[in-house]
Amino acid sequence: MCLGLDERLPFSCLRLGCPDCRWVGAGFLQVLNAAGGKKMGVGLDVLNAPTYLFVGTLRIMEKCVQPQNVTIRDIAQKLNLSLTTVSDVLNRGQAHRYSPKTVQKIRQAMEEMGYIPMGTAQELARTRSRRVGVVINRTLMNPYFSRILIALERQLAEEEMRMELLLERETQDSLRESIRRLLADNVGGLILGPVYEPLDLAGIQDLLENRQLPVVLFGGVFESRFDIVGVDHEQGIYSNLHYLLQRGHRRIVYLGLPPPRADYSLKPVLQKFARDFYDRLVWLGLVWNDYGSEYSAMFNLCRDFVQRWLTVPHEFRATAVCCANDQLALTLMRALAERGVEVPADLSVIGFDNLPESEYWHTPLTTQDVRVDEQMKAILKLFMRRYQDTGACRRTICIEPFLVERESVRSVEPDREPNHQPYSAQGVAVDEILS
Repeated sequence: MCLGLDERLPFSCLRLGCPDCRWVGAGFLQVLNAAGGKKMGVGLDVLNAPTYLFVGTLRIMEKCVQPQNVTIRDIAQKLNLSLTTVSDVLNRGQAHRYSPKTVQKIRQAMEEMGYIPMGTAQELARTRSRRVGVVINRTLMNPYFSRILIALERQLAEEEMRMELLLERETQDSLRESIRRLLADNVGGLILGPVYEPLDLAGIQDLLENRQLPVVLFGGVFESRFDIVGVDHEQGIYSNLHYLLQRGHRRIVYLGLPPPRADYSLKPVLQKFARDFYDRLVWLGLVWNDYGSEYSAMFNLCRDFVQRWLTVPHEFRATAVCCANDQLALTLMRALAERGVEVPADLSVIGFDNLPESEYWHTPLTTQDVRVDEQMKAILKLFMRRYQDTGACRRTICIEPFLVERESVRSVEPDREPNHQPYSAQGVAVDEILS
């Protein structure tokens, strides 16, 4: 359920009975009533389910997922022992009353199941290092990630935390080794990103699970056992495509990230857009970036695209390009200028990220702002919350980007009758995207 409230409220997952949330009982019902809960026929049985909330003008969506905390009852059931025996050994300092074999068995189960004895969580918060391991698994050649680091370092400094930075963008093995080094160095927690899908965690998840250590991921939004702050990239790309359609563009190319990541998360968005506006599109091109993320490689991609675009008869060319990020969009604009193609007179370009330089390019770039400062504040909020209480419920905060209109997109006269004809020099046809 999504409740759209006009006023800005404190972060809250709005889950009835969640010990970490302030909106419970009558207060929870008041919020529901204010949002029209009664009119929607919301009952108490519905209120027990996880609920979503858009918070004020920042439009931040937060989801609370109650963790499966291990209790002494779980350990007792697994070992077929009494609650008193397990509690005596783990929480009451009475291990001397039992045989060494029993004590060893209980403590081994505690470690395997990730149980925290009473008082240990608070003690960890008091003694844990204030050094935070930050792992960026992308190149800083993309200024977006440099901007992320600057904002994150500023937020950590305000909490008197010190950042230990590791850059890894080669393989899962090197990323795993970096995290091992940070854990061996006894950092007080980890912030890792960008992470866009569960596959990104495949080689490191076992290192992070069952550790009483704050871990916050950033990048995309997906189901995970860890706290996540992610940008709704799918909605942002859809919004960009719809904006181009509103400006009259019917032949659009999406210039994207390399597969399989983009194929995993963004191709369904392109398919949905093609279905929603099939009767208005001539075609929706799709070009993957197989060149890499370095500027020189990206420039080769853009040069290649411009060359192919120029070979298509003028009346059949794409009129707009939707780029996966601003770095790609600005590089494309440079490649177009090299061939004498003017933006937006000859071709409209729209980006994603709202890098600072996007506003000051020779043609200011229309793009999606991803609220970097709000992202970093949300990351630190979740990190400090788990730093102080390792048993807190896990949360996902979704940041919704917003459109920044500048000068790189112009209005055009739309084609009267879409014919959905493919032009392989620029991408694939709408029908191929739908298949």
